[in-house]
This record gives sequence, C-alpha cells and structure tokens, in this order.
Amino acid sequence: WASLVAVLVGVSLYTCVFQLISLLIRRAILASIIYSLVWETVLGRFIAGLRYLSIRHIVSSVYTSVLDDPRLGIDNAFGSGAAIIAAAVVCLIAIVISTWRLRNINIE
Repeated sequence: WASLVAVLVGVSLYTCVFQLISLLIRRAILASIIYSLVWETVLGRFIAGLRYLSIRHIVSSVYTSVLDDPRLGIDNAFGSGAAIIAAAVVCLIAIVISTWRLRNINIE
C-alpha cells in the first residue's frame, strides 16, 4: 500500500507542476527535464534546504510514513501529516496559477 500511495501522490504532484510549467514556458519539455535533473537530483542532494522544496522528498516522506518501518528512513523526512499538507499545497498552488493562466491566455 505504501508504494501505491506514494506513486499516486508523485503522479499528481508532477502532473500539476509540469502542467503549470507547460502553461508558463514555451520550451516546457526542456524546462521539465532541467527541473527533474538539476533541481531534483543534483541540487536537492547537495543543498540541504532545497530538499524540502523537492517533489521527490515529499513522495519519499509519504512512502516512509505510510510504510511505518523503523528500519527504513530518509534524512529529515516530513511526518505523514506534513507530507500530505505539502503535497496538497503544491497541487493547489499549481492548479490556481494554471487556472489563472488559462483564463488569461489568448488563443487565436
């Protein structure tokens, strides 16, 4: 169950964020690849503060909190409530900005 919950949270978060990126930036695929490789992988591992702004960290926190195995843990993981709240806030912000962008877009 932990894997299913973590996958659902990850898919919803990445969908919301990449949808927002595609509405704001012309080269959305390039920006998404840069986000995935640079922000999530490189900067998230080496700069501790950026880890908290990473979708990967939120999904890992959800997984470890749902699994509830003391042998498995990640460094500075969110608690279960904080991880769900962080995921909901990221989705809500991305949806609100995407909705605003779609309302203001000029399609001709």
